Amino acid sequence: MNGKRLYETKLRARLEQRAAEIEILSTRAERTDSDLRLAAEDKVTELRARHKLVREKLGALRATRDDSWKDLRIDANAAATALDHALRSVRASM
Repeated sequence: MNGKRLYETKLRARLEQRAAEIEILSTRAERTDSDLRLAAEDKVTELRARHKLVREKLGALRATRDDSWKDLRIDANAAATALDHALRSVRASM
C-alpha cells in the first residue's frame, strides 16, 4: 500500500471514529436540561460542520494524482486536528 492510500485509510478510520463520538455527544445533548440543550446542540452542529470539512478534504485528496497529494495532506491534517480539539472541548463542556 503506497503512502497516499495508507494516509487515506487512516484518515477515513479517524473520521468514522469521530462521527461515532459526535453521535454520542448529540445523544447527550438531546438529554441535556432544556436550559442548556440549545447551546449543546449548537456545539454538536459545529462539530458536524468540522467533520464535513475533513470529509471534503479527504475527497479532494483522493481525487488528486499520486504525486500531488502531499500538499493536500497538510490541509487535511489541520482540519482533522481542529476537529479533534473541538471534540475535546465539547466533551469537557458537556
